[in-house]
Amino acid sequence: MCQGIVLEPSNRVDYTGEEFLKEYLTKKGRFRPAIHHASPRGGYHYQKYGNGGLCFTDLITVGQFAKFLRNNESYARHRASLKDVGCFAGPELESADLPAAVTWYDALAYASWRRGVEKLPLKLLDPEHFLVLADGLKSLAPDRDEVITSRHSIFTDRHFTFYSPENDAYEPETGKRPDYMSQEAFNKWTLRYNQKPLPQETSSASLKVVRSPWFSEWLSPFGQAINAWGLCPPCDITFAGKYKEKPAHGPFHPSSDGKYKSMKIGFRLCYQVAENGGKV
Repeated sequence: MCQGIVLEPSNRVDYTGEEFLKEYLTKKGRFRPAIHHASPRGGYHYQKYGNGGLCFTDLITVGQFAKFLRNNESYARHRASLKDVGCFAGPELESADLPAAVTWYDALAYASWRRGVEKLPLKLLDPEHFLVLADGLKSLAPDRDEVITSRHSIFTDRHFTFYSPENDAYEPETGKRPDYMSQEAFNKWTLRYNQKPLPQETSSASLKVVRSPWFSEWLSPFGQAINAWGLCPPCDITFAGKYKEKPAHGPFHPSSDGKYKSMKIGFRLCYQVAENGGKV
């Protein structure tokens, strides 16, 4: 494959054929090596992490995600054509500065687009990253061993309301989901923030989270998410008390934005700073 290419003797030691090929193709402009680290930039929170650091965003907002959709019309059309995925509650329905609720795949698409725009190795938070950044935040799950039922006040104090395709609110005081209907019909309903202020808290590392059983965050492993109220998997908020001593993330359907569980699932981006990368 590389006939006619001659290595200088001094370059032959500890140099594999794969590494040489990558260097050769890079010089020819035919291979672009992955960038795993970058220097800190404005607009990102910075926290020392290991021998380097971690830069991360706040939760991506409705307005930020709407900008992504405007700049990626083909993705927006494809997304709107899916019959098994719920529609977005965009800025025409939600305040632009509130956290966006998306599927895991939507979060990856946004990260990919923003990587290209900002030339940064952006990705979703790893579970370990989240727990390090959330240090000092304690589970808010009630301190008791028995099963906590949906009658507990924290589970009835919701911050979202279901709206029909005709824009009618469904039990706005409780946030209860509509009665059973086909998946295709349910996907046309939207789950919107109501007028109650979101319960938020910021860790000592500047990680600002929503402290509600009904809001979770996507993480980088396939379809993984975590709830910052109970520091537990979003599908296990009823039993969040058992995670008090050992926070955990867990799987969630990656094609869901949480609406079928009467919750929202947001996300944030991060990238790592190499050792001695320096803080700007």
